[in-house]
Amino acid sequence: GSFGGKGGFRGSFVTSMLSRKTGGRPIKWTEDRMEYLMAGGSQAWDRHYRVSLAVKNDGTITAMKVELLHDLGATAEGFGAIGAAKPLASFVGCYRMEAAEYDLKIVATNKLFSSPYRGMGPPPHNCVLELAVDTVARGLGMDPAEVRRKNFIPPDAFPYTIPSGNEYDSGNYEALLDKVLEMSNYRELRRRQEEARKEGRYLGIGVVSTIEPGVFDWNAYAIVGMPMTGVPEGVTIGFDMLGKITARIGFAHEGQGQYTLISQLLADYFGVEMSDVRVIQQDSLSAPPHFGPGGSRLGVAITGAVLGAAERLRAKLGRVAAHLMQCPPEALEYRDGMFRVPGVEGAEMHAAQVAATMLARSDLLPEDMDPSPEATCVWTAPGRTPADDQGRAKSYLTAAAACHVALVEVDVETGKVKILGYWIADDCGTRLNPVTVEGMTQGGVAQGVGAALLEEAVYDEEGQLLTSTFMDYLLPTIHEVPMTEKAALVTPSPFAPLGAKGVGEGAIHTAPAAIMCAINDALAPLGVQVTEVPATPNRIWKAIQEARKA
Repeated sequence: GSFGGKGGFRGSFVTSMLSRKTGGRPIKWTEDRMEYLMAGGSQAWDRHYRVSLAVKNDGTITAMKVELLHDLGATAEGFGAIGAAKPLASFVGCYRMEAAEYDLKIVATNKLFSSPYRGMGPPPHNCVLELAVDTVARGLGMDPAEVRRKNFIPPDAFPYTIPSGNEYDSGNYEALLDKVLEMSNYRELRRRQEEARKEGRYLGIGVVSTIEPGVFDWNAYAIVGMPMTGVPEGVTIGFDMLGKITARIGFAHEGQGQYTLISQLLADYFGVEMSDVRVIQQDSLSAPPHFGPGGSRLGVAITGAVLGAAERLRAKLGRVAAHLMQCPPEALEYRDGMFRVPGVEGAEMHAAQVAATMLARSDLLPEDMDPSPEATCVWTAPGRTPADDQGRAKSYLTAAAACHVALVEVDVETGKVKILGYWIADDCGTRLNPVTVEGMTQGGVAQGVGAALLEEAVYDEEGQLLTSTFMDYLLPTIHEVPMTEKAALVTPSPFAPLGAKGVGEGAIHTAPAAIMCAINDALAPLGVQVTEVPATPNRIWKAIQEARKA
């Protein structure tokens, strides 16, 4: 996980082999930015799509066919093929369709190998699906928001199995659409668009709805050779003599808030302050089984592990507390970190006191009780199924949803796109840490702007990379990324701990589609449809010139 360049084992493999050849001497791997852009894990998707939708005259979409040519690059070391398989987890988006077909071809070329990037495959799939839905709306003379509304999976249909075999846990897509249309004052945006067109200005509005599959399982990638089912995440928790809690996990701190989440959960469960909780990363030989961040999974997975371990530790402490207070364990009440005997004044002990007794007075414990106030739990997503011969499986546990509205203006003389407004309504179930979700969402929009408008690895006819520095490879800045207006809806997951859904990849699933749909909406009066990303000024200008010549 961690959103940008990551994964791949080139550096660690090379240094390990060199160290072995030199008798175990330490080897340092250094890779500067230019080397990374030219030969590291810097390149994500390179794809060509053909998409067909079967549609009734009233706008009902009944089936979809996607033909994808996926450029893997020269090697598979960056797990690029996984990105071509992952769209199966949310193949039809928010829409109820009777049938779907995926014609996938993965080819090896002499380009740099493709590597994981935030979203790991669905963002371009979502983009072409939403562009196709807009094409339906234009062809039938319908409002794009209403075409989506007509085809949404209804709230009472969940859990809902899509044609590719995955199961969506919960959702209310129409409520999200209504909320974002209200926030953006959609009718007023359309009125502004009409006024601008009379003035010779080209405003466009993108309205898109997408799914973010969360809590991945290896079975999602069966079609590209992944044979496994089940991804573990473990934690060991324990008290010390002073009532401090330590959580031992196996993944590094990467700035995504998981250590904070662990502290929140344990502080709430055991009635202590967050400052009383320490989270420690252990090495791979010492930590419980774990995977760490990736596939919008860790917030949900570590919550399951922490709550499982906390419950086991509470049960252990409860046995000791009952023994000390001379009552059966079932007579105890546990609340806010306190064990109490209801109706007996003064008969109470805090969990930290019980733990200290275990460590300092083993003579007071039940005979079969070890004096160790700690417990371990390894969590994996429930109900996952092996993939069938067509790759269909219950793979991703949760299905977060979002609806975005983007307002852009296109300068038809230069091809430049300016984002004038951006609104988001999203549903990731229970928000375990709203501040973290806010950051995830805004960051996803920034990366979505880069994908839609700026970022591209460009080669010349001789195969030489032309974008090997940040002077040439354009990144979004505060000047290109809008500060979005956001609203949260909550449909808790019935399958995930505390009803939370994966949200780490967030808005990158939706933002490129919203921006591209808005650009094409702006250019519709000119008969122009931009179908290649990034939608650079040069590409847009050329498309406009070609349309004028035609």
